[in-house]
Parts: sequence; structure tokens; C-alpha cells
Amino acid sequence: MRPREEWIKLAVPVIISEATFQRVQMLLSDKRPSKTPPRLANSRVLLSGLALCEGCGKPLMMTTCKGGAYHYYKCSGKHLKGHCKGELSISIREKKLDELILGALTTRLLTPQRAQGIVAAVAKRREGGRSEADHTLNQLRGQLAQANKRVRNLLDALADGLAGESDLFKEKLSQAESERAELTSLIQAQEAQVKDALKPISIEEAKCASAKLKRLIEAAPADLKKRYVRAFVSEIVVGKSEIVISGPKDALAEAVTGTPPAHIAAASGPVRSLVREWRAGAGEKGNWVVLKARLL
Repeated sequence: MRPREEWIKLAVPVIISEATFQRVQMLLSDKRPSKTPPRLANSRVLLSGLALCEGCGKPLMMTTCKGGAYHYYKCSGKHLKGHCKGELSISIREKKLDELILGALTTRLLTPQRAQGIVAAVAKRREGGRSEADHTLNQLRGQLAQANKRVRNLLDALADGLAGESDLFKEKLSQAESERAELTSLIQAQEAQVKDALKPISIEEAKCASAKLKRLIEAAPADLKKRYVRAFVSEIVVGKSEIVISGPKDALAEAVTGTPPAHIAAASGPVRSLVREWRAGAGEKGNWVVLKARLL
């Protein structure tokens, strides 16, 4: 390794967004065997690892009765240890809870008005980091100009007979051209990121995107449907009279503006929603949208 004083400093642009990085980290973390048992990560149960008991916070587990004819989500604390700290002992039919969650996503969350509002909020927040991306792009362009100048100077020296085609000259020219190619690639990646920044959408665009996402979720096979749910939901807290669904606002914004929902992993900054009826007067705070409802 060369001495530090010989190191060449380069401005390295961000090639993926912070939100994408955090989602990938969360997805990797959630799949780590020490955190999520393989039986949950690989389970075909729609809400495995997502649904929790409101009383004790323990996961709901799948149980069967009458020879497997009926399937229930039950509080694992009560089922395995005989005790639920909150004394709720949640038990709900698998089909009922699955339909409630899917119904909340397709008919309550994926509405044109809500989709448009969330995209606008996320776009505004991300715009705050736009100046840093532009600054990095300007730095890279300045470095590219310097690299181009070094290449021209070397070629001019060769043409004027001030330098010969020695091994040292060839090495310097190769280094300068390699640096120029690398900077050009970094600039292209940074320009693409700036160009593809999330932008607000019209109500008509939100209407089309919401309808498309609804069709995708409703028609998806079981394994893909589970992945779609995880794209928008990070936690489901089940109580006796209320169910609270939490998920990332960024994920919905990206899906509505074109990112395939199957490629989106749940991340922090949840969208908070409640099943079954959405009351008026719901508010938003930070990266969360809060909706009030009760389970009838």
C-alpha cells in the first residue's frame, strides 16, 4: 500500500438511496437465523412473523384443530406457555385475519388520494437531500475536467517530443485514462440518481397506479402475495377489538411511482393504519400516516 500522502482522494457518489440501503439491511437482518427462525422466513403462512399479540407482544402462531380442518392465528405465549401477559389470549381464524389485512391494503391504503399524498410527502422529504447529491455531482465533474486535462497534457507532451513512449509514460497515461473512465461512470450513476428522484404525481396517475397494485396483490399466488404484504407491512398488532398495521411510507411511494412491489422490503418509518373502518380525521406525522379505526 502506498503512503497516505500519495493517496488520491475522490468524491464517491451515493449510488443507492439511504431508504433502499436501510431496507436491504433490514431484510438481511430479518432473514438472519439468529433473529428470524428459518421456519418463519420460509413459512407459506401469509402473516408469519408479522402478526403480534397486543396483550403480550408475542408472535401469533398458526395452529389447527379438528384434524387440520381449521386454522387459527393464536398468541404463542398462551399456546406454548399457557400464559399471555395481557390476558388477551388472541385467537382468530386464519382466513378472517388474512382477508382483513389484504382488504386494508387493497381498499383502504391503496386509494388514489392516499397514494398521491404519501408520494408527495416522501418526495418532499427526499428533496431535502437533493442539494448534497448536486454538490457531489459538481465535485465529480470538476475531477473529470482535471483528469481530462492530465490526459491531454500527456498526449501533447508525446506529440511535441517532450516525452517518449517509455514504460513510465505508458503507466501514467493508463492511470489517467482509467481515472477518467471511472469518474465518467460515477457521474453517469449520480446523474441517473438525480434524474430518477421521486416526484409528486397527479391524482390520475395515482388512480392508475393504485388500481394496478390492487390487481397485482389480488391475483398473486400465495408465496408472491406474502412478499407483497411484506413490501408494505412491517408489523401487525392484533387486539380484541382493534388491529394496527404498520408499514413504511417509502415503500408505498416507490411502488406507486414504478418500483415493483416484490422488490421492496419493509423498512423503518411505518405507515400506521387500522382495520376495519377508517375514521375521518386521520393524521400524518413524519414518516408515518396514522389512521383511526375499530375492528367490528
